[in-house]
Amino acid sequence: MGKKLINFHDTLFYKGAGASYGKLLINLGMNIIYPDEDGEMSLELSAGLDKRYRITDLRGFLHNFEQGKPWCFSKNFIFEPDRMYFSMEDRRLLEFLHDIKRTEENHEEVSCFFGGRVCIGEPYRIRFLDLLWQARNVLHAVIGGKRLYIKQDINPELSVAQEKEGSILTVNYSADDDFEPMVSDYSYLFFSKTNCLVYLSQNRRELFRQLYPYKNESCRIRFQIDADDLKLFRKNFLEVYGKDINISLDHETRKKLENIRLVSRVYFDTTVGGIISKVEFCYGKKIFNPLNPQENDKRLREYDSERTVTSQMNALGFRTMGKLYFLDEVDKIVHLLTDNLTSLKKIAEIYYSQDFKKLYVKSPEMAGISLSEDGSVIHMNINLENVSDEELVELLNAIKAGKKYFRLRNGSIVNLNAADSGRFIDLINGLGIDSDSIHDGIFEVPSNRCLYLENYRKEKGLSDVTVDARFGGLIRTLSGACRDKDEKLFPGHLEGVLREYQIQGVRWMKKLASYSFGGILADEMGLGKTLQVLAFLAGEGKKGIPSLVVAPTSLLYNWKQEAARFLPELKVLLIEGSGERRRQLLSSCLHYDLLVTSYTTLKNDIETYEGMEFSYVFVDEAQNIKNPETLNAGSVKKLDAGCCFAITGTPIENRLQELWSIFDFLMPGYLFSREKFRKVYEEPIMQGKDEGRHTELSEAVRPFILRRMKKEVLTELPALTQTNCLTGMTESQKKLYAACYKDFKRELKIKIDQYGIERSHIEILAALTRLRQICAHPATFLDNYKGGSGKLDFAMDIIEESVSNGHSVLVFSQFTRLLKIIEAELIRNHVNYYYLDGTMKAEDRAIEIDNFNSDKEAVFLISLKAGGTGINLTKADIVIQFDPWWNPAVESQASARAHRMGQKNPVQVYHLLTQGTIEEKISDLQERKKELIGSILEPKKGFTGGLDEEDIRSLLDIRTIK
Repeated sequence: MGKKLINFHDTLFYKGAGASYGKLLINLGMNIIYPDEDGEMSLELSAGLDKRYRITDLRGFLHNFEQGKPWCFSKNFIFEPDRMYFSMEDRRLLEFLHDIKRTEENHEEVSCFFGGRVCIGEPYRIRFLDLLWQARNVLHAVIGGKRLYIKQDINPELSVAQEKEGSILTVNYSADDDFEPMVSDYSYLFFSKTNCLVYLSQNRRELFRQLYPYKNESCRIRFQIDADDLKLFRKNFLEVYGKDINISLDHETRKKLENIRLVSRVYFDTTVGGIISKVEFCYGKKIFNPLNPQENDKRLREYDSERTVTSQMNALGFRTMGKLYFLDEVDKIVHLLTDNLTSLKKIAEIYYSQDFKKLYVKSPEMAGISLSEDGSVIHMNINLENVSDEELVELLNAIKAGKKYFRLRNGSIVNLNAADSGRFIDLINGLGIDSDSIHDGIFEVPSNRCLYLENYRKEKGLSDVTVDARFGGLIRTLSGACRDKDEKLFPGHLEGVLREYQIQGVRWMKKLASYSFGGILADEMGLGKTLQVLAFLAGEGKKGIPSLVVAPTSLLYNWKQEAARFLPELKVLLIEGSGERRRQLLSSCLHYDLLVTSYTTLKNDIETYEGMEFSYVFVDEAQNIKNPETLNAGSVKKLDAGCCFAITGTPIENRLQELWSIFDFLMPGYLFSREKFRKVYEEPIMQGKDEGRHTELSEAVRPFILRRMKKEVLTELPALTQTNCLTGMTESQKKLYAACYKDFKRELKIKIDQYGIERSHIEILAALTRLRQICAHPATFLDNYKGGSGKLDFAMDIIEESVSNGHSVLVFSQFTRLLKIIEAELIRNHVNYYYLDGTMKAEDRAIEIDNFNSDKEAVFLISLKAGGTGINLTKADIVIQFDPWWNPAVESQASARAHRMGQKNPVQVYHLLTQGTIEEKISDLQERKKELIGSILEPKKGFTGGLDEEDIRSLLDIRTIK
């Protein structure tokens, strides 16, 4: 530590050139000589406190000022940089002069400084005048011995009046006297009489540039304007300068100018097949049609402006037709109607006929659709007014043909290419609407499409589709949103038997059945589909009209046993035995609530069934009717029932045709004919990988399929399995571990015996940490270690197998350096991964977490402390705790990032422990001592978990005390 004291007064902190505190402000004065003896502009400077002293050697002064050296103005005044300073504005001026000096030094042929004077030539003059303008309220400048005044713009008086010579333009600037431009671009003028420097705005610069050759002693300039020149006067003078300078016009002049001003007018109307337009160029009372070659008056007309209008008409796509313009290309008509003629309105007056005003470009978007329910059909009214059924059929044909636009007979355009139209077209295709569905300008849709319509509306975020009360009630009923508190779904003794998801299944079937809709109960095996169906039948069966279950032969008695077990009051009849016996049983079927038969016997007895009516028909293991060509499928589709349901955990096994076949049994025609289904859905999805068609089909069938998985409904949270995995070490690891363990054991025994456990906690923690690092990977602390890690090899096997099987993995470790080692291994094996540790910013953490949760199978490397709380990683269902932490609660918190609400899969946690090492002992100790971290990292709190000296000794095999 330095002991010498430094006086602050002697430091650059005090004497710094930029510091002003405690210094005296020196005033700078300017004397501008313009014009000087060479007709140029020169500058002299003076400086001082109360009195200014002229700088007689400007170059020398600038040199000293730059070097921070004093400068002697006279015996009465010396500029001392340590005690004095110039204002910021003065400094900018001195820097400007210094630039001139530096240029002069680099170019010896140039000489600007002459003793106490510097010449401000044209290259520097604008910059110098800009400095004066910017600091006009601060800098002190004189010119010709008088104070220089600086202001912005002057306002000359401009007027046009009729005199005997004709139209006379008078420009009067006498209030400011005569002027001289100080720079070639006329941005600054000098008025000598008033000693005023004027900064001119852009438009005024051009005005004074044009006036300068004609200026005179009276400061009034008069121009005579011939009648033939009025047009150019208006265009090149009034329209240019009149924007920001007031120009006075007498009545007679104003009237003459009005008669020669071009007014372009464009008229639009409709015609068969397109749009017609008429263009007129008006000069007072004279009107010209550009398509009439006889109308030509070069003296009067402004052909440049006229050509701007006709060029715009051509750009809009119009072609000439006699004396009119005609437009019939649909895409250009769309542009014309949607662009609102923006460009044309800037250069012409626009007029529309009443018929033209009625034209529009309409996107048949969902927001303009209204839905109403009427018994077996839904009326869908789209947002096209006064459209006949024939036009709607033509519109459908245009949609199917993939056309971009459809022109209505009134001339309006339906834009089928707009983004909003895509959703409408998808809906039309999804509903299978054809010409037979159109009546009185309205699409009629079967009522079983209501849930598809509603789901489509919700999925697309279409909140402003209009629905009537009956349609809304239908949706609320089917969705279960409207429930009767006294609703009786099944006999009371089942209330304690059925799980909540099974009750939901019964309610789902009841809602569909109330509108004669069918559905597929597709719950995973073991979730009690049979019980749900029996509970539904117990509450919904109709007296005198039995229901029928068709099932594989192996399941017939299962149905009877389940009914006897849960609903003994339900009369169940198995249709089995010989053909004669089956016919006898069927003859008495009206005395039963439920008949159960097999697919095999149904095929043989189908003629008997054809004359029978059933309340409901259920096909169990409905994959038996997946092939529409089979007798199984053909037989069940001949049955007559008020409503049909399918029961299967695999509604699709190989081909989409299987789904169509089941729906052809449930609701014939819902998925169209077999051939149309193949063309619309099966081929585009299976062969063309058409995501749009895939989504469309999914939305169509989703309301009629109820599928739950065991992992989703049997427990609120899926299972959490924790496994301790013992791993080996490489030979290099073993040797290193054995040597370090031996040394630590010897050193710690001496330390503990001498000072005790509590006074040795730092050394104990360091030793245990080093041993854990060796178990994980010695490269966490040895830079040149090349011997590998048995635990890393084991972890990579878990990771690669898990990712290949569609799982995502979280890997936690206390050691960030270890995470980097694993990261390198993942890169080498081309495994997708993400990374998070305690050094990352909050926003970077959020991005990494979001990316992981939205990506496909991946590995997330996380430091134990950084990832222990505050994040949700339920995408992962495999967790690897790479190295054991002292406190098992910390590991549990980390594992809870995956095993928490929102996790849909069972979670497997692997705790990797190196066999025969300190890690095994830590794991054993975790079970017995839950507060190990408090005893080692926070010794002041004592061994709150009851950890005694013997525990520490057993951890390190230190058995005896001297």
